Amino acid sequence: MPVFHYQAAHADGTLVRDQITADDQPTAVAQIQAAGLTLLQIKPGATPATTWLARWHHLMRPQRLQRRDIEHFTLELSTLLQAGLPLTQALQSLQRLTHQPTLRQLCQSVQQALRQGDSLAVALPQCSRLFDPLYCSLIRVGEASGQLETTLHHLADWQARHRRLQEAVVSALIYPSILIILSVVAMIILLVLVVPQFTDLFAQSGQPLPWMPRLLIGFSQLLSTWGIWLCGAGMLATWMLRRHWRSARGRKQKDRWMLQLPLIGPWLTQRETALLARTLATLLRSGMSLLPALEIVQQVLPNQVFADLAQQAAARVRQGERLSVALQASRQLPTLAIELIQVGETSGDLTPMLDRVADRYTAAIQTSLQRLLSLLEPTIILLIAALVTLVILSMVSLMLNSHQLLF
Repeated sequence: MPVFHYQAAHADGTLVRDQITADDQPTAVAQIQAAGLTLLQIKPGATPATTWLARWHHLMRPQRLQRRDIEHFTLELSTLLQAGLPLTQALQSLQRLTHQPTLRQLCQSVQQALRQGDSLAVALPQCSRLFDPLYCSLIRVGEASGQLETTLHHLADWQARHRRLQEAVVSALIYPSILIILSVVAMIILLVLVVPQFTDLFAQSGQPLPWMPRLLIGFSQLLSTWGIWLCGAGMLATWMLRRHWRSARGRKQKDRWMLQLPLIGPWLTQRETALLARTLATLLRSGMSLLPALEIVQQVLPNQVFADLAQQAAARVRQGERLSVALQASRQLPTLAIELIQVGETSGDLTPMLDRVADRYTAAIQTSLQRLLSLLEPTIILLIAALVTLVILSMVSLMLNSHQLLF
């Protein structure tokens, strides 16, 4: 007889999770309702065959909640709330409408937390770590002000803009990364598999070789003999460096060093300025005051130097200084951004001016990225061409010398 798993609630609101055997699903529903329970969810139990298939599917394609799922959840929940649905009913509708198992599970977990008396701002971080302090703080402000649907709309807009910026950066770096990887693989194959075939021949002849073939053979012998150890040492050094960068001191050193690089530094400054302005505008538009907004911005910024900037600005604003003066003291933000923020404070339109700053530097990021790639791609190609030319000349020299040895 088939088995059905169900969730139901007693009259006092206590949740029940159990299973029941019945001929079909309508019979199971009737039996649950006859027991005085309010049915919340019911689904057929898995047979051994379907269980193995589900496990195989989970191993081959694990279901995890992604940031794109959070963005979709935010936008759809905002739309349902703006349509006039209560929060619990909106979550139930979203659970029925979505085709993604991760979102259905998220909606179900949030509903369960809400039934236990938690607020939405408390329930969301319990369900997933992807709900960061910015998200939860905005939800808390929206619940307190009674404008949760508007807050969710601002959050969805912020997430979409942030995702597009990240996708633009990743897409722009794909082609140079592929070039570098293929070049390194080709060089390793030549040095490890091709060059050693000539090494024994010249070792037996005892004739001196030009410096270029000797250099090539030396690299080949180094990789053939110590390649595994060098790879292990490189992995260990990378692990130790990443561990150091995860510490507070190491992260600050890395972020400060990245900002001082010739081409990458100005681009990172523009990115952090746009993110700071966009996040602060989103928080202020949702009804949050300036000081709590600056404290949340400090937790959102990925660069520790700019996070310290937001912390210092919050301390100065707490002492009575204006935001533009507090930000200018660190000398990290561009002068144009400070001037625009100052104009916004003077006119009383700080939030729209922060949006303008974010738009201005988002456009500047794309321009700088295009310029950086226009310089990076030819540089990589020239380096690859130089290495390939060196290897080809060395191989030709080896072939000519091997021909002399044979004749």
